[in-house]
Amino acid sequence: MLMQRMEKTATFGNYRYRESLGTFITQALTAILIVVSPNVVTMALTHPSGSSCNHAIDFPLAQLLRQANASPENKPFLRNLRNVYVINKNDSTWSDGRFYLPMDLSGCLRLFNNLLSIESVGADLMEEDPNGKFEFKEKCSNIRKLSIHHSSVNSLYLANLIWSCRILKEFQYSIGGRASRDGGFPIFNPKAFIKALCAHKKTLEILDIDAENEISTFEIDDEEERDQEFNHHGSPSESGIGDETYTFYKSIWTYGGSLKEFVALKRLSLGINFLLYFAAGVSGEPYQKRGELALVDCLPVGLEYLCIRGYQKGEKEEHDRQMDALMKFCKSGSSQLKEIKGIDELIPNAESVKDPDNDDHLLWSLEEIGYESD
Repeated sequence: MLMQRMEKTATFGNYRYRESLGTFITQALTAILIVVSPNVVTMALTHPSGSSCNHAIDFPLAQLLRQANASPENKPFLRNLRNVYVINKNDSTWSDGRFYLPMDLSGCLRLFNNLLSIESVGADLMEEDPNGKFEFKEKCSNIRKLSIHHSSVNSLYLANLIWSCRILKEFQYSIGGRASRDGGFPIFNPKAFIKALCAHKKTLEILDIDAENEISTFEIDDEEERDQEFNHHGSPSESGIGDETYTFYKSIWTYGGSLKEFVALKRLSLGINFLLYFAAGVSGEPYQKRGELALVDCLPVGLEYLCIRGYQKGEKEEHDRQMDALMKFCKSGSSQLKEIKGIDELIPNAESVKDPDNDDHLLWSLEEIGYESD
């Protein structure tokens, strides 16, 4: 592996990409360390695969991980690996710390998802890589905990990650900390997202979604009109989607349920509108108008912690009524709910940085968690 040919080095003018001989040597040494370290439990790494001039390169570490993942029972290494963090950084000369970075996370997960002890994978700062290979496979992954923060991907991408897990115990996703290059944001359809989650009602223990600022459909007050909007974007009824995407949506659309049915849920963090929508639940078609909702009657019996983002007292009468009842419910001691945040003090929803040049103090960096910035 150390003797890779020099033609693997990609150059363009005076710029040299990270697909260099140095990368091969570093990855080869890392692969050797992994092979002789069978008790590795936690690993942090940049995406081990690469491309040069649109040609995929299988670096040494990616080769090793792929081999181990294909037949983990027959490999003496990586048997104890539980936690992986993918360091999302752009090592090219054109790196820009203002924007989300394209990353093929789903492709990276396929290097770990079948390992015997794997539990969690995390990443930050990502947007979907248009060159990534997107696969719809149900219950093919041993990963139980997914954490994607300061990122910008659509609900289809997230739903597919959820769909791939055999068992899902924890899911976290947040936007913010970077700007999008085109000023827009991907579609987040909470109906599709919840339907995908419903496959894990009995196992999900932690859910933290901070993306409500980019769900503009919640501004529609009429329930039926809002449901029609959810059905037009990010559903089997969406026009112009491919056959595989349509089949995937049809599969998750067979699921339905509400917050109360998530019997293992202990910690929940959502925006106020997302919380009430989840509490009311998603069901089959056609749309059926919901009756009066009492949030306190819609909580899972084992819920211990609730964080509500975006609630401002006095802004909306219905929200005030629900929050007042919730506080009384918590103080009564009649449930396992011990801590509520976001009622007495506003916890703002995260949002992407709109003007990264003038609002650079809002930018998030990998340095905040101990890694070199991109």
